[in-house]
Amino acid sequence: MTTTQFLLSSALKILGFKKKQKRLRHANSETFLLKKIEVEIGAKVWTKVKEVETLAESYSIIAEGTERRLEILKDLNQSVEAADSVRRQRLDVMMQESSLSLNKFKDKKAGYVHRINRLNRECQKMTKTIKDTEGSLLTSQLIYESLSSNQVHVNQLAAAQRLVDQNQKKLNELKKSIQDFTQKIASIEKNLEELDSQIEDSSPSGVIESKGLEENLLVIKAKIGALRSELNQWDQKLHDGYQRIGEYMSSNFKNLPLCGDSHGVTSDLIFAVKVLRKSIHHNNQLADNF
Repeated sequence: MTTTQFLLSSALKILGFKKKQKRLRHANSETFLLKKIEVEIGAKVWTKVKEVETLAESYSIIAEGTERRLEILKDLNQSVEAADSVRRQRLDVMMQESSLSLNKFKDKKAGYVHRINRLNRECQKMTKTIKDTEGSLLTSQLIYESLSSNQVHVNQLAAAQRLVDQNQKKLNELKKSIQDFTQKIASIEKNLEELDSQIEDSSPSGVIESKGLEENLLVIKAKIGALRSELNQWDQKLHDGYQRIGEYMSSNFKNLPLCGDSHGVTSDLIFAVKVLRKSIHHNNQLADNF
């Protein structure tokens, strides 16, 4: 919202055009977008703020988290490979006793394992696509906010809104697909466990060795769960750290030379932050006065 729009809305309010809920919605939407931009700014410049005393704690957390995250991902990949290896070993043990009678189990289990691996690969690809789409959504939101703040032709604004809607729809669909794939993987893993029970019943002499492998697999799966939990925690800490740095930098960019274009914080991002903060302030003022 520009100053002109603010003054016009104030005048309309006096005449009885009360739109408190609309103003609050606009302010909330702009605040959400503002925080996303601040996170992007923080992610671009965090390596440059080591000497900024106010941001020392955030810098330390991000530096530690970035290093730890790489370690977790490496350990996680190794653990997933170890779990696959144990599953194959367990399957081989159960097949040794009665290969003919258990061939149907072996083929069925191999199919399950293949489906799990394929779904995991698809999830990895989709995760990258989601990240790219989030970037496109942010860009289209910035374009829309810039156009709406400058009172451009209604057709231009409508086109910008359609682009935002398209990116948001694509992002929602991708996230829904990720959830569906995760549910499918969980369902297949449950089928694997049930199949293992059938295999054990068909091959009693292989039960003891298989039990040992099963216990080993449970340990590995517990480790994988713990690593994923820790990864999520660090992702949240990094996000919060980026946001704090971005908020500080965008508020003090005139006094901080490291916030120039040469360090990755473009004038477009700084301008977007200034426009959004001003608009949020205006919308909150109008809402409070209703």
